[in-house]
Amino acid sequence: MRRKLSVSFLVLALSAFALWLWQDSFTSNEGNVVIELRDEGQLIRSVATPLTTEDSLFSLLDAHFEVVCATPFYTPDTQCAQSPTLGRAILGIDGLMTDWQRTFFQIRLNGVHANFGVDTLVLDDGDVVTFDRIAVQSAP
Repeated sequence: MRRKLSVSFLVLALSAFALWLWQDSFTSNEGNVVIELRDEGQLIRSVATPLTTEDSLFSLLDAHFEVVCATPFYTPDTQCAQSPTLGRAILGIDGLMTDWQRTFFQIRLNGVHANFGVDTLVLDDGDVVTFDRIAVQSAP
């Protein structure tokens, strides 16, 4: 019994430490970034903004653009509350809306498809983040 408790405590401690390390890996660096809004590749708006270690891509997007997020049922939600498991899904930026069936926002970091979303993408000085509304069938 004592051994089971020790192993359980060790697993719990290692899990907590791993979670702490994982959370820290999503911290952005300081500098300046550019956020672009595009529709099928056509530039709609571009904003250059300072970046601090406290910023996330979502906080910068929300500070400089009018953002509409999705509820769990993909209906519009202007509150943009963060889901603890999935993060935020963006339905609209500055009136440019997606429908999640025919169009969506592809996020690119420095021209490359991003592997993370607006809540977890790590930014560095000089990065260019592009939100491009594209048709589902045109996604690479």
